[in-house]
Amino acid sequence: MIMMKNCKFVLLSQTPVLHKVKKTFRTAITIVAAAAVICTGFPLPDIGQAQEVKAEGTDRDFLIEDGVLKEYKGSGGDVVIPNGVTSIGNGVFFCCNGLTSITIPSGVTSIGNSAFSGCSGLERIVVDSENTVYDSRGNCNAIIKTESNTLIAGCKNTKIPTDVTSIGPVAFSGCSGLMGIEIPSGVTSIGDGAFSGCSGLASIEIPSGVTSIGARAFLYCSGLERIIVNSENTVYDSRGNCNAIIETRSNTLIAGCKNTKITTDVTDIGSNAFYGCSGLMGIEIPSGVTSIGDRAFGDCSGLEKIVVDSGNTVYDSRGNCNAIIEAESNTLIAGCKDTKIPTDVTSIGDYAFYGCSGLTSIEISSGITGIGNYVFSGCVLIQCFP
Repeated sequence: MIMMKNCKFVLLSQTPVLHKVKKTFRTAITIVAAAAVICTGFPLPDIGQAQEVKAEGTDRDFLIEDGVLKEYKGSGGDVVIPNGVTSIGNGVFFCCNGLTSITIPSGVTSIGNSAFSGCSGLERIVVDSENTVYDSRGNCNAIIKTESNTLIAGCKNTKIPTDVTSIGPVAFSGCSGLMGIEIPSGVTSIGDGAFSGCSGLASIEIPSGVTSIGARAFLYCSGLERIIVNSENTVYDSRGNCNAIIETRSNTLIAGCKNTKITTDVTDIGSNAFYGCSGLMGIEIPSGVTSIGDRAFGDCSGLEKIVVDSGNTVYDSRGNCNAIIEAESNTLIAGCKDTKIPTDVTSIGDYAFYGCSGLTSIEISSGITGIGNYVFSGCVLIQCFP
């Protein structure tokens, strides 16, 4: 945290960046939602000393080493991966928006993390019928790991087969053309970031059998306006038509949308619950909420009204400040473009105004002694007055 006594600075054009990202796809997976939307500044995998294929035709678009496809150099279109490829590396087609179809040959036995994430134009996926590890059963336009019935990569025309039991991490990440999807009743798990960056997705229904939803599953689903959990689901619910996913046992809201109404019996708002929900204009925090996770309202660029119920003993929005303040520590943990920081606030927490592009000026009093990390990242113009 940055310690300060007086504020005498002006920050101009502090644009959103991906901070302290290591060049590994284990790290990449944790932030792939943001990257799938931005598609810039994202760490691509190390391709080592692989040699470019010199064969005629489309093979010149591929960088292959010992059967591993390390890099795709083409512009997209209808792509057929060459025979002889046994493995597709991490992020090979990442953010290849020009890719419209992909054909996976029979010899491919391994597909890396985020191999097709951010391919917004992808509309057709075919796996060779003789492939023993992956399939695209029933012309589903997806890649399914045959043994586990896990869908690992989809596109805007995917129809999830009824015998699929899991939707893998980042399976649809960055698929902005996905307008709707039906999750079959047999699905039991939805992986981390599975639908992150699906900005065209307007509604989602979670079937009764889903017992696990990974972190950031619906990050940056800016168009999402309707969330329904099947009433027979014993792990999650959307009580009172709240348009959110709530973990029933803990009363934790784990994913919301622009039309979410937080019910009075919710006690926790999970980390990243509304992250990237640009259509969210206002939010009311009930009296029973005692915990708000990191970045719960990060990058909600349209947010302009924040109200905390006056009966809440942990958080407040004192003086109609349009912010969430942790009462005991006087720390502002979430703000918006219309926030007025009260004079008795002593610190501003990490990511408090992250992605608040409508914020043009902010007055920070001399009583503030600490400002957290990335507080104003993504704020186009910030004027800070002492």
